[in-house]
Amino acid sequence: MGSNQGTKSAPVKAAPQRGVRRLLFALLLGVLALLALRWILPGLIPLVARLVLGTGSYWLAAAVLGMALLFTPLLVLAAWLLHRTERRGLQVEQELRSSIQRYSSVVATAMDAILTLDSEQRVIVFNAAAEKMFGVPAIEAIGRPLDRFLPAQTRASHAGHIQRFGQSGVTTRSMTSPAVLTALRANGESFPIEATISHVSTGGQTLYTVILRDISARLRAEEHLKQVQRVEAIGRLAGGIAHDFNTLLSVILGYAELLQGELSVDDARHARASQIKSAAEAGALLTRQLLAFSRHQPVTPEVLDLGELLGNMLPMIERLLRADIELSVRKGDEACPVKADPGQMQQLVLNLAANAADAMPQGGRISMEVRAVELDTAYVAQHPVVKVGRYAMLSVGDTGTGMDRETAAHIFEPFFTTKDVGKGTGLGLATVYGIVRASGGDIWVYSEPGVGTIFKVYLPLASARELAAQAQPRAASPELLRGGGETILLVEDSASLRELGRVILTREGYQVLVAEDGDAALDVAAAYAGTIHLLLTDVVMPRMRGPELAQRLIALRPGMGVVFLSGYADLAALHPVGVAAVELVEKPYTAEALLMAVRRVLVACDHPAVPPTA
Repeated sequence: MGSNQGTKSAPVKAAPQRGVRRLLFALLLGVLALLALRWILPGLIPLVARLVLGTGSYWLAAAVLGMALLFTPLLVLAAWLLHRTERRGLQVEQELRSSIQRYSSVVATAMDAILTLDSEQRVIVFNAAAEKMFGVPAIEAIGRPLDRFLPAQTRASHAGHIQRFGQSGVTTRSMTSPAVLTALRANGESFPIEATISHVSTGGQTLYTVILRDISARLRAEEHLKQVQRVEAIGRLAGGIAHDFNTLLSVILGYAELLQGELSVDDARHARASQIKSAAEAGALLTRQLLAFSRHQPVTPEVLDLGELLGNMLPMIERLLRADIELSVRKGDEACPVKADPGQMQQLVLNLAANAADAMPQGGRISMEVRAVELDTAYVAQHPVVKVGRYAMLSVGDTGTGMDRETAAHIFEPFFTTKDVGKGTGLGLATVYGIVRASGGDIWVYSEPGVGTIFKVYLPLASARELAAQAQPRAASPELLRGGGETILLVEDSASLRELGRVILTREGYQVLVAEDGDAALDVAAAYAGTIHLLLTDVVMPRMRGPELAQRLIALRPGMGVVFLSGYADLAALHPVGVAAVELVEKPYTAEALLMAVRRVLVACDHPAVPPTA
């Protein structure tokens, strides 16, 4: 800053010296001109005396002529300097006007609110962004104190802070460390802002320039992202629990079926086995909810119209609701095709409807709507989990008790519930969240205590390619379950499930080889001289996963079919290269589901069912 000041002050000191030199030079020229004229024209002075002055005074004429010759250069020089000064003044004025215009343009078009305050903290500059931010036109803000834009409880502290800042000797505070404050809109709404302030002393007073940025949208996006990360972490935990629980349920469900098959319907033990099976199926539903929340549930997505699905489910929804609840449904004119699992979509709709009904213990109204919408950059900025584009929107609103902001922040977490003990598992909305996120969509909720709640689910519309692929007919599945002596290699790390699978397959006429993991399966296959028609393997196992085992065995035994067993997997991601046919059986599975998958793969591998010989 010192070098700049020196550069600016140097011309000011040199200007008087140049003026004195020019004056002396002009006087010298005048004297020389007078002497030259006197020497060249000796009769010039008498001529001037007679013609100009009307007198014969030689000395008076000489004096007049000398003065004329002396001051003429000075007058010329003065005129030239005056002209130059005027030109320089016009140039400076033009530069100043251009600078003011540039400054005004920057301030007027700035994205952030810019306010300039006088020493008494009254507004003297209020740009367009400030008008938009506070909802006040500049003509009403200028001349008013800054207090009107601050909450009453913070006005004194803010005024003191600005005053101390002006006395601190620091001219500005960088935006790299802005203060987070609270401001007030014209409608009384408070909102968070980032502020940076600078000051300058001019004309005997201190002026403050404050740059404000509304960070409401950014804070909402950050909070949404934190919630997503928190729910994702809980989802991974839930998925792991569901995997272990599925193993137990598979054993319970399988042996319950075996008991039912071995007992007559009149036997009391048959009914008891049926109760065991029903309890296991209820547990399986619980694990599917956990897996849907963690986005690990095996799904079979297909293109379906969300509006048609809602219309077909109306009788089911109406049976779910009490008589004191009114249901209204609206559908847009445009079709809403989405690629999703039909069962998951039904579960999503039912869970939202049930949640709305539970929020209205005294009755009320549920409004459902399906229509196509466009999510723009403004929505995506606050919901970074989705992209800009076309979506199908499912809206479910109620006139129930509503929720405060703190409660709404936790509703998608598993096992979180506001219901009484024994009246809910806390998995309904967590399941909805998992289904929506697994489908590439987003869910938004707004609620007010005593007013009600509205959920909006956004699912991406199906592409033209997905619509075309959906139109292709699907091959029918064979119904024959009995085996014909084919050899199946069963690989399962759970001893109880391994034994259950062996019993089910052996009972239906298959030859079964068993192994506890991938390494053991490779040893069994290498030692077996006959044909292995099918590999039946768990997906998640220690030391070697099922897909890797399938790939290595297929290289050794081409033409072998594969059936995967998993509580959470995607068949498209499991499909080994070169396999003739592959199926995925979801845990916990029934004996019928397992046998049907085995038979479909064997038929696809040209191993039709042949009844075993007696």
